[in-house]
Amino acid sequence: MTAVHQFCIIGAHVMVGGCSGVAQDVPPYVIAQGNHATPFGVNIEG
Repeated sequence: MTAVHQFCIIGAHVMVGGCSGVAQDVPPYVIAQGNHATPFGVNIEG
């Protein structure tokens, strides 16, 4: 289960890892993972 904080914007084609907490906006085409999800790569799979 992934938790997303209220009013956070998840960009297009973003992949968020399981059991992650998103507390800030995630830009488009990014892979984010971890507690207080941080971007660590570019989504090249679509």
